[in-house]
Amino acid sequence: MSNIMDNPIVTETHIRSSYMLIRTAELTALIRAAACQKCGIPDSDAVRVEISFEDETAGSPAYKTGTRVAVKVIEDQTKLPQPD
Repeated sequence: MSNIMDNPIVTETHIRSSYMLIRTAELTALIRAAACQKCGIPDSDAVRVEISFEDETAGSPAYKTGTRVAVKVIEDQTKLPQPD
């Protein structure tokens, strides 16, 4: 039996619908790569990325409208290769 976490379930009837679950490690890697690219920082051992999933809210009283990701990219420049 295949694991739903590993393979998408695809059905077709004049439209194509795909469903999958993405594990935390893969989601974290995707967010890390996107954040480094947006910051213009090459991903390396000198880079630490802090990721926090937060509820998005609206209205008064506040109610949840979705989820967002807060990302902090920290580059330790002392770990970067130094020119000779």
